[in-house]
Amino acid sequence: MAKKEEWYRQCTFEMKTERGLLRDVAWIPENLAKVGKQIYLTEAPDAIYTVVSAGTDRRDGSWLKLKENAQRNYRQTTDI
Repeated sequence: MAKKEEWYRQCTFEMKTERGLLRDVAWIPENLAKVGKQIYLTEAPDAIYTVVSAGTDRRDGSWLKLKENAQRNYRQTTDI
């Protein structure tokens, strides 16, 4: 049986901290990419982020893996 490909969307999410608002952007699984959805990005139970926007483009997991590897290889060849 073939493995089902997981789709991702680029989202902006934020978390309120005692110092202010922490905002970030990442590709997250499509089932979590819903505005208003609360997600955990780390294993810390108090690190709850809220999705504030979700892009319309979707990418499969293999595309993201290629991008991640390309970035890692670029950094290895350019870092001093």
